[in-house]
Amino acid sequence: MLLSQALRSLELGGKFLPEWGGDEGHYMPTEFDFLNFSRTFEVERLPSPYRKRPRCFRINAAYKTKDKKVQPVDEADGIGNTPGGRRDWYERSKARDTPQEQIGTYQQYTIPRFSDIPRQSRLTPERIKELDIGDMLQPAERMLLEEVLINREKVFAFEWPECGRFHEDVSPPIVISTVEHKAWQAANFPCPKALLPLVIKMLKERLDRGVLEYSDGPYRNPWFLVKKKKPGEYRLINSATHMNAVTRRDANLPPSVDEFADEFAGCHIASLVDLYSGYDQMSLDPKSRDLTAFFTPLGLLRNTTLPQGATNSVAQFVRIMNLILEDINPVVAMPFLDDVGVKGPYTDYDGEEALPGIRRYILEHIQNLDKTLERIERAGGSIGAKSQFCRNGLNIVGFVCNLKGRELSVDKVVKILNWKVPENVTEVKGFLGLCGYFRIWVKDYRTIVELIYYLFKKGIK
Repeated sequence: MLLSQALRSLELGGKFLPEWGGDEGHYMPTEFDFLNFSRTFEVERLPSPYRKRPRCFRINAAYKTKDKKVQPVDEADGIGNTPGGRRDWYERSKARDTPQEQIGTYQQYTIPRFSDIPRQSRLTPERIKELDIGDMLQPAERMLLEEVLINREKVFAFEWPECGRFHEDVSPPIVISTVEHKAWQAANFPCPKALLPLVIKMLKERLDRGVLEYSDGPYRNPWFLVKKKKPGEYRLINSATHMNAVTRRDANLPPSVDEFADEFAGCHIASLVDLYSGYDQMSLDPKSRDLTAFFTPLGLLRNTTLPQGATNSVAQFVRIMNLILEDINPVVAMPFLDDVGVKGPYTDYDGEEALPGIRRYILEHIQNLDKTLERIERAGGSIGAKSQFCRNGLNIVGFVCNLKGRELSVDKVVKILNWKVPENVTEVKGFLGLCGYFRIWVKDYRTIVELIYYLFKKGIK
């Protein structure tokens, strides 16, 4: 298919930059509406007078669907080391506390401040105003919440230099366990020239932050960009496909989405804490870093932190979050990957006040939030400004959870309605994987899918 025809069929719009001064068949897109896609497309490009063979331009819209993921190796390493950090990390962390005068109206109801940064140097009044805080709080309740957040201000990260990293007694450097294999050197996906300055800027920021470093190893992985929801922002993805094919599987799992959402269905108030670039808060062992190397405009670079898309990254991250919140999970808070849901009471106690101007159920939730943030701060972690505090309804893992229970998120319904009609067994399985997420809302779901799965059998037409 010609480039112009392919782009029209994908409905990318009309913003293009000529790659050279020739005809329209050699135009390169500079801006895409990536959110219209759920797959990766390959578009064949016409050969130019300066190129001997056609090239493939890869447009990435989202992560691979379940049916397209590379499967890891189901083989034990024969060593059996205990993964994760020390279970006594919490008590050990208190040796790092900075003694200081405690300030605040509600000191007896909150956990003392112990951070080593000047008070409100990070959580300034301007930044407090930008936080996503529910409008259900009365003035005294808002004052209590702000007092807690200021005590815990070191846990916040609003920009890269403020982002922490989990201490080694919580998260020792992660080792990627692989089977015997030969190193690979994969070709890169072409990147739109108009985005190269942005790519270089992103790479330099990660080098400065210590998330990336230079490599001289034998491995080379491809990389690509995925557009974020915010206009003009992209996520740089180091493709882990080759690495995953030789990685031993870590069978640890996060909670099921049903289990996680059920914990918050019926809460009269809840918060959702979002870790700031969560994977970058876990160090990668130096002997595993070359596996992640990828060739960039700045040369061969490699990850120093847990890589996105690696087959065991989810399992390893979940293990550390479970350790951090072990003493309060699931009664007070419950992690789901890099989101931590903080629970509130399933009752409002008929509006009973625990303190003047502070309702009992609000006080209990803010104290739960304090306990959760304290553990993340002691572990060395950071949360982002996208966190939601003291809300009477949260969008959690595709569900809207509130005091009435849980219901479908509208954007997920739209995604299902707009799904491309499957044309083969693999695509059908991918679609059913998404639909199964919301099966409790589909009458006779099991009966319907049984008929479809029957068609997967050999010899059935």
